[in-house]
Amino acid sequence: METIKFMDYLRSEIIILHVGPTKIQFQAYELALQKIPLFKISLLETQPKETGAARSISLPDDNANGIAALIQYLYSETYTHNIPEAPTRTLIEDWEYEGVCHAWVYKTAARYKCLGLCKLSAEKFWEVSERMIEADLHINAVKLWRSAYSVGFHCFMDVDGHNKERNWKGTLSCVRDLANNKWGAVRGIMIDCPELACDLLALTSKNIPVPYVH
Repeated sequence: METIKFMDYLRSEIIILHVGPTKIQFQAYELALQKIPLFKISLLETQPKETGAARSISLPDDNANGIAALIQYLYSETYTHNIPEAPTRTLIEDWEYEGVCHAWVYKTAARYKCLGLCKLSAEKFWEVSERMIEADLHINAVKLWRSAYSVGFHCFMDVDGHNKERNWKGTLSCVRDLANNKWGAVRGIMIDCPELACDLLALTSKNIPVPYVH
């Protein structure tokens, strides 16, 4: 990604982004947004309604967490996620929330063809998944994968090239455990998300015998 000096941003116009159905507002420098071709086109087509007013872009179909991460990545080539405080939420629920946030970031990055953010968000997602697997929370890992698929991140098949770089040992061990010992618990998840079931079968067919489902 092109390196831009801080002072160059200060000389750039501030653009207002209205995100999601509730029109959550974000601000970003035009120079940063121009790194994304779709934003660059939108900026060329956008004019302020009033003289002196800031230009704005409406993104009604986007996720606020995803756009926030994309904007941060345009400046720093990284991003952070914020988990709202909830005294009654468990650590496992925090992990699930974190994983879903990374899935939304991946979907947003893919939509705007920001390949670096695609790779980074996928890595962060799999860090959460592997954390669950290492803690023997196998069924929670599968639920996380289903959540990723539900927001449009096909976590086993979407990451072009990166799957080849991954060490799937932990994931395959997780699927083996569920297939051999807890198939009843996971069967409903697979029925609910057939795309996940098909992708898992494609991944494991040469490694793990999966029970025949009548």
